[in-house]
Amino acid sequence: VQAPQNGTVTFGEANRKLSAPSYRKEVADETMPIQRAYITLAGDGAEDMMGMLIGEQYTEDYETNADLTKLLGDGLSLKTYLFYQETNMAYIAINPTLAREWISVSVRIPANDEYTFSLHEASVVNELEGIFLIDYANGNKVTNLIEENYSFTARSGTINGRFAINAIKGVRPIPTGIDAISGEEKGNGPVKFIYHENVYIWHNGLIYDATGKKVK
Repeated sequence: VQAPQNGTVTFGEANRKLSAPSYRKEVADETMPIQRAYITLAGDGAEDMMGMLIGEQYTEDYETNADLTKLLGDGLSLKTYLFYQETNMAYIAINPTLAREWISVSVRIPANDEYTFSLHEASVVNELEGIFLIDYANGNKVTNLIEENYSFTARSGTINGRFAINAIKGVRPIPTGIDAISGEEKGNGPVKFIYHENVYIWHNGLIYDATGKKVK
């Protein structure tokens, strides 16, 4: 920016939007691949984005070549961000071990409406078995954003503590157990499969025991 005299450049609150970058500052190292999960929140005619960069080289510390703090401003335009170590993160760079932990997701809602979390097409998640979003206000419902979007309704304002997210690296496993079966007929789902400790996914379907008999 060139100016004839001192002054102030102001970016309006509504213009502080993130798009999914095709690359970050770091140079990709084939021996240390980086998984990039860009999560979009859309609704009321607007959208915003947050991201998780997952690689063995990352730590809990703020890394200037990868981490990025969210510019929130004072307005109430749509925002979504990761609340990590008391810092509002637009993009957070962590290793796979840290990514397994639930990280709080905060949102700013501009108007009463339905909103949807989804995984942006620019994401690189081929080594992740799941990106799990939990909604504590909806019966602790967990959604794998790699497989489907998650929609919810909310009133305008800032929401902290309702959502959290994690990402698990590795080959997607066969469920490790059945936690609950609901429905009028016990053998006719939906079924709450256990993928990992405290990570559950509901599936519709019939359940049979080892003898081929439908579970009652």
